[in-house]
Amino acid sequence: MSLRVTAAIIACKLVRTVARVLKKGGTAKPGEIALKICPDLLRVVSRGVETVVVTGTNGKTTSCRMLEEAFARAGKPCVVNRSGANLMSGIVTEFVMDCTLGGKCRKKYAVMECDEGWTKHVLPAMQPKAFLVTNLFQDQVDRYGDVSNTLAAVRAGVEGSPDTTLVLCADDPVSASLGFGVPNPVVWYGLEAACGTAGAQPGAREIRACMACGAELQYSYVNYAHLGGWRCPGCGRERPTPDVAVTSLLELGADGSRVLLRASDGEKELYVNQPALYNVVNAAGCVAAATAMGLGAAAGRAAVEQFRCGFGRMEKFDLGAGVRMILIKNAAGCSQVLQFLARQTAPFRVVFITNNRGADGTDIGWLDDADFEQLSGMEPLRGVTCAGICAQQVRARLARSGVADALVDVQTDYGALADAVCASDVPVFLLPSYTGMMEFRPYLAKMTGSADFWE
Repeated sequence: MSLRVTAAIIACKLVRTVARVLKKGGTAKPGEIALKICPDLLRVVSRGVETVVVTGTNGKTTSCRMLEEAFARAGKPCVVNRSGANLMSGIVTEFVMDCTLGGKCRKKYAVMECDEGWTKHVLPAMQPKAFLVTNLFQDQVDRYGDVSNTLAAVRAGVEGSPDTTLVLCADDPVSASLGFGVPNPVVWYGLEAACGTAGAQPGAREIRACMACGAELQYSYVNYAHLGGWRCPGCGRERPTPDVAVTSLLELGADGSRVLLRASDGEKELYVNQPALYNVVNAAGCVAAATAMGLGAAAGRAAVEQFRCGFGRMEKFDLGAGVRMILIKNAAGCSQVLQFLARQTAPFRVVFITNNRGADGTDIGWLDDADFEQLSGMEPLRGVTCAGICAQQVRARLARSGVADALVDVQTDYGALADAVCASDVPVFLLPSYTGMMEFRPYLAKMTGSADFWE
């Protein structure tokens, strides 16, 4: 083993240790420094580890938590980047912290969340056993531009890892295009027609073009956004038949969902331990990925029923009448969260904490694309608070959506906002952007003694 590798590992471990003593995250900087010393470090420290890499616009962190639980239930401890530091530096940090000074990882398995744009570097270096893609939506247009650019980056990663099993959502024509004409084995997952809305079409602002020929896709049903029963009249591509499929939605509850799921172990009822339809899709992806990793469908099912959500992803805080934090960062995800709120029957309040820092995406045009109009017809809604850098833009968007001005207020002080959340006489749903979540969550964590974001 080269001195450069050893030096990089020592530097990474040292910086991480100092960061934790200082109560800092130390999730990415240690790996960043190590990579400057040894650019090929990820290839070294991940060698011999059976890894599943997870990417996608929405659902990465939740899917990783599900898979981490599946490995734990199978008695196979794994390396994870639980903090969500999903660039090359964050991934390297977690591997190094679990390896010897010689670069040998102590664990045999790993679950790694990866930013979509970095898959083109991470997959060729790691050669993972499985690669789960949750979905690909329009996101952070200032960084990615059109979704086709994101797809190209992910495709480059797949091309550099031809033996990796792809775990793809059959319902998403964008990410599903990765599975056509490739040497990789493919495991498909999705929701069957009975779970969608027959005859519905994606909204005008959703992705409608075939990724292969550019023709406008046709749909027999829609689950949400551009996911559903799609077919291209131009080149003939169509939604593949899933290997793992949710065949029926039995109940979409406030805290979880009951569904029927078909996998290699047959069709059985499954409880998804987080609410909302998009988490049902994440659950199907977990079972498919667990199967691809050799854990079996049963381990995937058990994980979905018992896993603990990631920070800010449907995270609950025992404060006041109840608080739930749900990260939103793009139009598709926001619309799905609002649809989840539309199914609430008891009174509640909503708080938007919206920033446009680099980690959020500086272009907040997605506010216009999200279906805020759903809020105007929510009878249980008792109030909406706008906070963060873009509070006034959100307030203006709510006004255009028909939400009564008397229901909306703006709060600029996070301390006062935390006090108001605690004093609410009805449950509060916090909908922050990424940096809004990172800025405000510590107030709630301090009040409740919750774990730090990297734990």
